[in-house]
Amino acid sequence: MSAARIALALSVALSAFSAQPSLAFEFLKMPAPQCDSANVLASLKERVDGRFRSVNKTKLYIKKVVNARTTYERPKDELHRVGRKFCHGVALMGGAGSKYEKRDIWYTLSTPQDLAGIPGVAKIDFCISGLDVWRIYGKDCSTLRTTIGW
Repeated sequence: MSAARIALALSVALSAFSAQPSLAFEFLKMPAPQCDSANVLASLKERVDGRFRSVNKTKLYIKKVVNARTTYERPKDELHRVGRKFCHGVALMGGAGSKYEKRDIWYTLSTPQDLAGIPGVAKIDFCISGLDVWRIYGKDCSTLRTTIGW
């Protein structure tokens, strides 16, 4: 079988799954990511460190996230097209020649909608108390701290 035929068959199979995202994840049997799982915390650390280096132009970084927990979970349903978990933890932050500083970190895990992303890896939005100078996530990270989940 030629490479073109294999590619065509694979694209048809994947398009069938992407048309029905719930079927794709049921088929893959991917568990929902947890706030305190090692891969979520590693992705969170990578995103935070990258943002502070490239956007904020600072030397801040996360040494470790401790006490990570779920504060609220809103599953995907007819009303909400994306499921979300609202999480909280304490980030041990470091910088150039500084001691580690404890800061609250609030983050959400949005479940993937289709196979365009990496299966099992949720989209992560985060806010660190005192470091959201433009208040993108509201005063004191209020939009990620929600426990009511809209």
